[in-house]
Order: sequence, then C-alpha cells, then structure tokens
Amino acid sequence: MYEGRSGVWRTTGGISAVMHYRADTNDFNAVNAVFDDDEYRLPRGLAGSALDIGASIGAVSVALALDNPDVWVTAVEPVPDNVRLIHENLAANGLTERVTVVPCAAGGPGDRHRRVGHGARR
Repeated sequence: MYEGRSGVWRTTGGISAVMHYRADTNDFNAVNAVFDDDEYRLPRGLAGSALDIGASIGAVSVALALDNPDVWVTAVEPVPDNVRLIHENLAANGLTERVTVVPCAAGGPGDRHRRVGHGARR
C-alpha cells in the first residue's frame, strides 16, 4: 500500500486545486504535467461535455472542470485504486456534481473483452 499525500496546485486559469496522490508512484508527475507544466494545454472557455479516457487519478478532469464551469466531464478509469482517488479529488474540489466517474476500460466496436486483474497478466 502506498502512502497517501496531497498538495495544492493552480490551474492555468489560476484556480486552486487540491489533489490527493500516492507517494512513490507516477501520480505526482501526472499532476504536475497537468497543472505546473501545462503539458496537456487544456482549453478554457468551453461548454458542453468532455471525456477523460484513462483518467488515472483525475488531474485532467479536475483541471478541465475547474477552468470550464460550463463543462460536464465523464472520467473513464478501470483501476480501482485510481477510481478511489478520482472520487477523493472530485470531492476535495467541489466537483462531484459535474464529473461522472465510469469505472471501466474504454474500447471500440468489435473489441474483444476480457477481464484482467490490475497488475496481473492472464
């Protein structure tokens, strides 16, 4: 089990965001990529719906929703520990009503589906 940590970042629009993450994982780097480094160059001034496929711990969903109050986000993430952190991060930022979490993997029409345990190959 990883140690839980949290920190405060700012969106590109200047809004404070509390993010919970796991120590000694890539979580911190993922949050920095969204907030500090602006690697995703998330737009502002959007309205409507947005999808965050492979949402990890929800950094993109949180930043997108905070900087775009007229956007409703759907976050898709299959890893249960990540889904738990997405919910924590949404609650910490008052976004539980505007971001829907779908705890599953995404695929295309005709894709073969099989259940794979997290961290294990079968």
